[in-house]
Amino acid sequence: MYSNRKLTDHTLWLAMNPSAKPELSIISAGLVVVGNVISTGEIQLEGKILGDVRTPGLTIGHSGRVKGDVFAEQVEVLGEIVGAVSARSVLVTSTGRVTGNLLVKNLVVEPGGHFDGYCSRADEGGCSLVTAAVNDMSIDAQAMPREAAE
Repeated sequence: MYSNRKLTDHTLWLAMNPSAKPELSIISAGLVVVGNVISTGEIQLEGKILGDVRTPGLTIGHSGRVKGDVFAEQVEVLGEIVGAVSARSVLVTSTGRVTGNLLVKNLVVEPGGHFDGYCSRADEGGCSLVTAAVNDMSIDAQAMPREAAE
């Protein structure tokens, strides 16, 4: 399931393989993940993550919840985030709730959406840091727990 190779610079790989689409990982409503989550593809969250999330795109569904920091290019919140968010674009929908500070270039909070925290507008330099954080998703199978690598 896991290989011994390191996954680095996912964006470059996608640019060199235009027919490849980033994978979508779905965390269903009955699943609770305890620990940090790193994905080279987008994440659809209906369950709960108790830890930090690092992904190019995160959609938190109505029943989804993150208790930890989020680093992503795009975040859409229909559920809840309790923690800091660093992203290029954040959409808090009418059912969404974010409690924590934001570092973001584009922020939209729909009527009915809740945001409680401080917001700092990321300039291009700040967005570069977010992009670098998302792209620096080095995953080494050797560093994984033995059970996960099998």
